[in-house]
Amino acid sequence: MSNSSPSSVTRDTAETIQVRNCSSREFLEAHARAGSVGLSSGRTLADRVIVRAERHLDAQKRPGRWSHAFVFEGLRADGQHWIIESDFQT
Repeated sequence: MSNSSPSSVTRDTAETIQVRNCSSREFLEAHARAGSVGLSSGRTLADRVIVRAERHLDAQKRPGRWSHAFVFEGLRADGQHWIIESDFQT
């Protein structure tokens, strides 16, 4: 891995994977599997706004933990990963 900080990965029996200090490319190469669901958050303004807005969905008004949800579809013909993400709202 090319980061100066080693990545840390935590797995539990339900195959939940928490990753820190890892680039997006490194994450994809290590963990992307067709049919897997990804939940992520970040440090950008958009990420912070989304998790803050999610407090309206919680009875105790806690901010959300994730700003994005996506599904890994598999590899495309060019070897890149298909990632399906939606901004679906109800």
